[in-house]
Amino acid sequence: MKKFIFIFLIILLFLENCIFRNLAECGSTNCEDKTKNRFLSAVAYRLISRPGRGGLVIDAVNLSGADDNSVTYDSFTGRIVNTSWNEQKVRDVLQEFAYGGGATQTDIDAWVMMGPSRAIVEIIGMWTVNPKLAVASSGGNLSINPSGGSLSHLSHNFATGGPANDRGRFDQKIESWVDSPANTFVQSVATRGLNPVRQKIAFMESNYHMALNQDKDITDVQMFRHYDTIANDIARANRDSLGYEDILANISLSAPVATQYNHKKNVCENGVFKGNEDFAREYHQLFFGILGVGVDRSGINNKETAPAGNPESFNDHEAITIPNTAKALSDINVPVAGQFGFSDLVSSFSTGKHCTGNLLIYAANNTGNTSEQRIKTLSKTSINHPESRNSLPLIFVAGLADENLDADRSLLTGNPDSTITAKVAGIRSIWAGMQRKNLVEFLRKYAISEYFHNTNRIKFQHSVERTLSNANTTIVTNQELFNGLVRYDWELYSENIRPFRPVHDVFGGQTGLEASNTDDVFRNVHNTMVSGEYGKIGFWTGSRVERLKDYRTMLPRGENITVDEVARFLWKRLLGDSSYTYYGSLERAHLVALLQSGRDLPYFTCGSTVTSVTNCPAAVNYTPITESQVTTTFATLINSAGASNLFPTGAAQTTIDQHNENIGSAVDFILATPFNLVHIGRN
Repeated sequence: MKKFIFIFLIILLFLENCIFRNLAECGSTNCEDKTKNRFLSAVAYRLISRPGRGGLVIDAVNLSGADDNSVTYDSFTGRIVNTSWNEQKVRDVLQEFAYGGGATQTDIDAWVMMGPSRAIVEIIGMWTVNPKLAVASSGGNLSINPSGGSLSHLSHNFATGGPANDRGRFDQKIESWVDSPANTFVQSVATRGLNPVRQKIAFMESNYHMALNQDKDITDVQMFRHYDTIANDIARANRDSLGYEDILANISLSAPVATQYNHKKNVCENGVFKGNEDFAREYHQLFFGILGVGVDRSGINNKETAPAGNPESFNDHEAITIPNTAKALSDINVPVAGQFGFSDLVSSFSTGKHCTGNLLIYAANNTGNTSEQRIKTLSKTSINHPESRNSLPLIFVAGLADENLDADRSLLTGNPDSTITAKVAGIRSIWAGMQRKNLVEFLRKYAISEYFHNTNRIKFQHSVERTLSNANTTIVTNQELFNGLVRYDWELYSENIRPFRPVHDVFGGQTGLEASNTDDVFRNVHNTMVSGEYGKIGFWTGSRVERLKDYRTMLPRGENITVDEVARFLWKRLLGDSSYTYYGSLERAHLVALLQSGRDLPYFTCGSTVTSVTNCPAAVNYTPITESQVTTTFATLINSAGASNLFPTGAAQTTIDQHNENIGSAVDFILATPFNLVHIGRN
């Protein structure tokens, strides 16, 4: 009791200091004075806020998000023909939309046989659980009620008995400087049995298209609200007849967005507007892709005249539409939630300080008594704006599958490429062809179109995509996650990347193109390869190796499987290259050496009689083995090793352990190749 009274008195003592005053008045805890008081207030807050399991739980909407009748996807301009649908195309879809997937060969074969329209309905969707993706090879998938598959739900699951190795990583806090959303997201993608497609789409939307930033004032709780609202709205869109504009409107009116941009302070008092235009601009530019320059971009040079198709000139867009949108966003009330943040929910869209009357936006009157009414009406106009129709489909495609969308700067040749122009037009035509804009329907159609399956599609893998694809294709059992065999969040942090803390703030996270030009990325790829990070099968306890991983359950056969079979299986599973386009004689030689002997190729070529690397000149001098050598000088050695068996019947445990370690070395080698850093489309 005395402790409680002491804490209460401290709070009263500093109730009027600048932290509390600034928080209430302007949404910031920044103070220019009374530093000592600020420190003591923070101490008081921490004393009364521990212990506890903070946060929220939002039930997941367990629906695909689109019409699941395959007839919907049978006929549209650009759809590939059924006869071209094969394993390579299925694996390409898994690579881009499911973090590489984790499907069995049996399920992949079934998707090939059923054809593109039926298969894509099973692969791409917003269900929380998809038993055919990211399946555990042993130990079983995570068992949850589908409504418990939201990110906020999973945070609690991982912290109270689910596949997690440290409860503290998943405790939701109201501070903005912890990483529960990021840790939960990474664990969710890697967990066997959950649906990686849901996470891939929701992550793109919440970290790129509608990005918020926990390095600002966005708390854990607000970020969970932001992510789960986006995921649930996309999932329920078909059932509830939501157009994509309704999803954007809901997020535009949310408390997390109002906190990030601080338009929760926007008001009209005595006919005078007080506030900022930050989100008013990004509502058009980032959410809908509307810059006011026209689809032909003529508004850049001729700012006084409305570009073809646009309802207003660039100058009018800047001087009228954006300021009036800021007024439309007035009187949105977001309550304070503790000293360090704001509520995840708007308490009201009020009228007392809302800007009244007609507001000219896109050269038309926008009416409504509250910001909610105005923005929901405006969004239905924005979705049909010519620039929005052109921009939105490319935002989705660039974020998920193809960064080669500029005919003037082709990533393949550096020269204008007419095929890119045709591809972009086709992508836009799919979006335009939907009377009600539905994101999942669009992605399904795109994924079985010639605009996706073509040789000028290029997607450099940003750190999150590559790391979590590595996880999806290499995890055997959820026990690995529970024990923290590989800490995928640490792998991301080593590249200076944290989900929900986008490097470009509201303009989004690291892009694939940026990752391809970043020293940290290549340094980390090298370091994880030489340390055997992704392929490791256990960890050292201080006295022995605790073995957690047995690759036999993942392989086509658990015993008497040839080295060549394992090499080819790993290659197509990890890289999605089932046509073995990039699997040449040199790649095979490296993998055969590692799988058969546990040695790298130069050491392997010295022969098994050489038992010390110091007695192998090629290994000591790092002499590279050339492609011509593996097909001539060392051909017999490599072919013999490739034909040998792993896990022979009746093998001793020491042999099984060694063969598992050899597979782990091969895994790390494959994941360090350039083919894991960039995905190239195929016809």
